[in-house]
Amino acid sequence: MGCGTSRTATARDYIEYLEKVDDWKKRRREKQKLPQKPRCYEEELLNSRAERLKRINPFENSQHYILPLGETDEQKKCAMTIEVSAKKPTETTNEEPDQSMNESQSELDDSHNQQYVYTETRVEIDRPLDYPFRGFGFLLNSGLNNKESTEPIQVLVSSEIVLVNKCYAQIVVVEPNTLADRAGLKKGDLVTEINESCTNNLNNEQLRKLMRQRLQLNSISMKVLSQQRQGQEFESM
Repeated sequence: MGCGTSRTATARDYIEYLEKVDDWKKRRREKQKLPQKPRCYEEELLNSRAERLKRINPFENSQHYILPLGETDEQKKCAMTIEVSAKKPTETTNEEPDQSMNESQSELDDSHNQQYVYTETRVEIDRPLDYPFRGFGFLLNSGLNNKESTEPIQVLVSSEIVLVNKCYAQIVVVEPNTLADRAGLKKGDLVTEINESCTNNLNNEQLRKLMRQRLQLNSISMKVLSQQRQGQEFESM
């Protein structure tokens, strides 16, 4: 009798086991038939925004740095945002950290293959002692630590061909409403002489040192070539 009872208990346990297996399979089939949970509106919005940013900005793994503001009004105006990327861009971006300088450089680099007509003027700038800004309000290409060749280029002044060290003696920035702006200096002007020192005979560091000296003396005298109109190609010269 004891043996029959043991067989009955074993059979009951086996039946319960089969029922549990069937129930698990049923629940699994029902779970597989359930539709995917739809993404919420916030998730859709974030994904679409990420896609737009990816299309607009070709940089990947990029970081943004903001240069701190200085103490003076001039330094505060020079604050800028610089983007540094771990990968090369797949296409050219519309803006760069210092766009005004880059645009100036690209525009004036074109003159390697073209001849321009210039007028020569003498510019004298005296900085008052109470002047709120440190500089004269313009920046030469030497201030950008330019590594290009120092070989002079040919420009046409009236009917005379003049050699100019364009690499270092080129005005790339003129701040508005400054002493340089009031003196008539323009972006693209070529400085051939600073206080009787010919810029063709100065290297990058010598020219920057000369500019620092003039800042300490609060005055500067320059011979400047201002572009008037575009002429023929250099090949004809």
